[in-house]
Amino acid sequence: MFQLVALLACLAAAAAAATSYTCSNGAPATHLSTFVVPGSETPGHIWSCPGAAAPLKALIKLEAREAGANETQAVDITRAPCTTYCDTPAGGGPDPNDCSTLANADAVGGNFTIPASSYLAWTWKSCQVTQSNLLNPARELNYTYDGRDWAGVVNYVAWNCQSQENAHGGSCRFYDNTNVSIIQVQTTPANETNGP
Repeated sequence: MFQLVALLACLAAAAAAATSYTCSNGAPATHLSTFVVPGSETPGHIWSCPGAAAPLKALIKLEAREAGANETQAVDITRAPCTTYCDTPAGGGPDPNDCSTLANADAVGGNFTIPASSYLAWTWKSCQVTQSNLLNPARELNYTYDGRDWAGVVNYVAWNCQSQENAHGGSCRFYDNTNVSIIQVQTTPANETNGP
């Protein structure tokens, strides 16, 4: 009985520690899930927000247009190429070890979908990863967590766009295009509570 009470107390504490994330438009994010990070008492979190992540707003133009006959189904970008861009100059940025831990914790997660005209944010300690769905006309975007896709991109950007490489995070643009999807690896914002 004591073990059950202790387990429930731990779960309640973990849930209470991860209750806020603010979207780039200032609205509270929708908390989609909490995931276990092996070897850590601090869970990771996945959030959903409308629109594009904040640093992308100056980079892209979101002008709605009508969908053509073949433009209503979800787009799958599994195994699609993306081009890495580091944010310079050096200084700050997430700890690449935190980003690798976050990526590796989700690497076995299978496929996921980003709703039309929105982005997902994954957070763990100093690392925040956002992936925006920038498809126009708006439709769902499918991707996969494995080491050749999402987890591999996160690890690559984290280690190649760190302060030792004269950067403070970076991004990867699918098809080197700002109209499909962009993964950003950056420091977790101060407004996100992620526990101890």
